[in-house]
Amino acid sequence: QSELLSGSAGGQKGITRECLGRHAGALGLRSAAIQGAICTKGGVVSHLVLNEEFNDLSPSISDVLEFWVSNGTQRNKSAQLMNPNTSPQQLVPVFWVSDKQNRKGGDLAIYVGHFSPARVTAFATLVQHKKAPRRTLVELHFTRFDAEFAQKVASVSDGDGVSTKGKARVESEVKAESSSSSGSKGNGKAKAAPAAKQHVLVEFKFRSCNTAIIDAGEWNGVLHVPMLQDPTTGRFSLSAGTTTAKGSVHRSLPPQPSTAKGYRYNVPSPETFTATFHRAAAGQPIESFELGYNYDYFIEEGVYTSVRPSDAKGSWIKGRGGESRPFTWDSRAGLGSWERHQGGMLQAYARATIDWCEEPEDFNGCDDANVKIKLYTVLSAHKPDEGKKTKLVKWEAGSSADWDALVAVVAARNPKKSAAWSRRAVQEYRLFLELKVQAGDWDSSKFSPSTPLDEVWHAHLSFVDRYQRDILALTDGAQRVIEHSPVLGNDAYARYAAARRAHVERMGRTGGTVDKEFWPQPKESRAGFNEPHEGDSEEELDVGAAPQCG
Repeated sequence: QSELLSGSAGGQKGITRECLGRHAGALGLRSAAIQGAICTKGGVVSHLVLNEEFNDLSPSISDVLEFWVSNGTQRNKSAQLMNPNTSPQQLVPVFWVSDKQNRKGGDLAIYVGHFSPARVTAFATLVQHKKAPRRTLVELHFTRFDAEFAQKVASVSDGDGVSTKGKARVESEVKAESSSSSGSKGNGKAKAAPAAKQHVLVEFKFRSCNTAIIDAGEWNGVLHVPMLQDPTTGRFSLSAGTTTAKGSVHRSLPPQPSTAKGYRYNVPSPETFTATFHRAAAGQPIESFELGYNYDYFIEEGVYTSVRPSDAKGSWIKGRGGESRPFTWDSRAGLGSWERHQGGMLQAYARATIDWCEEPEDFNGCDDANVKIKLYTVLSAHKPDEGKKTKLVKWEAGSSADWDALVAVVAARNPKKSAAWSRRAVQEYRLFLELKVQAGDWDSSKFSPSTPLDEVWHAHLSFVDRYQRDILALTDGAQRVIEHSPVLGNDAYARYAAARRAHVERMGRTGGTVDKEFWPQPKESRAGFNEPHEGDSEEELDVGAAPQCG
């Protein structure tokens, strides 16, 4: 708390009101207003800029922060937007002015934390506070200090005492904006430069789909992929060159004849593998994907096969005259879809040439054939543990979920939609999460979302720390998060149908309305749950049951 009071928390040196307004969008703030204590937009409080001349910041974070609002119709109307009884407000970032001087850009403020409004009291007559008349008292509780947000504020600050690095960044942005506006036509407004993408390690969970050589659900694992992330939309993308991804998988191997679906070797659990993606240059499509597994086969009074990591030591086919072929995929469209949707189908083929004339009953064909592995991948609710025990983010008792931050991400991903639509999307998503919490559906084995709700879920999962913190707040610190799990085949359809039934029943009890855009009839969403994928029919070896993916 002493760091907050001194203004050193998060490396901050102070930010002027003008700079705060100029970089409001980059900081994720709704309002770019540079005057007044209560900054609002669209009937929602964006942030507060409080002056110690009229307010007190207690040295204890457990104490209530009292914000005394002076007389004036508009400012007192804005104060009522924080009344939790009439306008529930999640979290409000607060900036504190402790160095009030005449300087270019206005007062110098520091970010002191996110606060949740506890009570708003409007007085019938003016009340004197610090020798000034006040009309309303807003009481706020300290909820959390967002270090990431503080770093962003520090990076754009232009106040006195700011580091050279901070000033250089501001100057470069101003030059970029000036250059952009000087060469543009129209209203002449400068367009802010996009925020630089960040290097992150993303965890995808996967489950195998049914193919000739692997059963549905036989493989369950994770893939850790180094990617670039847009800090505004949260979207991930692969960088140029070769990207190496580390994977681990638990393989369930049911007893079966060695010629039915392969010769099974002694599989470690978990089994590790190394996959690679290739992209020639930035802006170009992903050219190929190598799964990091080989298809080994040989003929000895039958056809014997095995699927093992490419870097596994030794080979059981050595000396038997067998072959070993890597599993690869060079569909630019398919790989582009996987990147664009932040998950989905990853598949890889091995070309096997089996020159043997006497077919056994359980083997179809002696000529060239594609054998394939299909992995259905989804974003994980956890960060890659890199061999260490995964721990959830630290959660402060009584803290609230920051749904406004998710609204901002959804809005950034859907620029053609209105702000009201983004808020509605998050609200319907919250109703979906509440169903899961009430049903104890932590592993997502009971309820699945519709496609529109799933897109909001992906936006939420893009920032794992924030996702975990919000879910912990939703469950009042139950130390459990709702897992995002790959669901195969018609299971996804059935689970969404179950979720919608529960939601319709809830709306019936409470008198609410079912939003048809986010909760469509199951038949309207079923097409995407079990559609065939490339290579599922005549080009694949030993095709049996219908494809099971979703």
